[in-house]
Amino acid sequence: MTPILAALVVLMYHRVAPDVPKNPVGLQLTVAPASFSAQLDLISRERLRVYTADDAAQRIARGEHLDGVVLTFDDGRIDGYDVIFPMLERRGMHATFYVNSSTIDGPFHMTWRDLRALRAAGNEIGCHGHEHVDLSTLDEAQQRYQIEHCLDRVQQHAGARPRTYAYASGRYDATTRALIRRDGFEAAVTEIPGEVSPGVDPTQWPRRRVDRDTTLEQFAALVEPARSNHH
Repeated sequence: MTPILAALVVLMYHRVAPDVPKNPVGLQLTVAPASFSAQLDLISRERLRVYTADDAAQRIARGEHLDGVVLTFDDGRIDGYDVIFPMLERRGMHATFYVNSSTIDGPFHMTWRDLRALRAAGNEIGCHGHEHVDLSTLDEAQQRYQIEHCLDRVQQHAGARPRTYAYASGRYDATTRALIRRDGFEAAVTEIPGEVSPGVDPTQWPRRRVDRDTTLEQFAALVEPARSNHH
């Protein structure tokens, strides 16, 4: 049965923090808290539904009508717990946090305790690989190690088996997608712009990037497919 799907917009964030990194890449990936707050307020004002990636994937698999947004945060930085989590909690929203299992408990990153608290509050902890490496440059055995070591460690230490995956740097190949399917992931997110619509391969969900320079007007345009289908 083809699922009835309006438009699901998966938003990709990395950091939300008050600091201003000196390197250009880090700067672009760091959204100011005031900007993020305004974006969440727009989502609330428009009454858009907010899902975790796992919840959305399960609903799609059941053929449910689906519109709204998924908030995803890559890399497992400490601001996920210190800054993002309280802002979501105040609005009754949940998100998906994609973590590299090798950096959890490390400098500038969340701890396993943080991840357990996020999950207990209704957020999803997803896989981003054991290390943040381009899977398409690895052979099958190396890819399997990156995917499954992350899967096993998150399941062991965060208390639940991850069900969705984010490709590090958005890079993957046919081998990666076969491993994702074999390991039972319900969906995997890319860095290809777009929205999740009927017939999209679950191993290649598009995401829309939000970065430091994204204005509120641009953000409204990013979530427009979800908003226009909602009303």
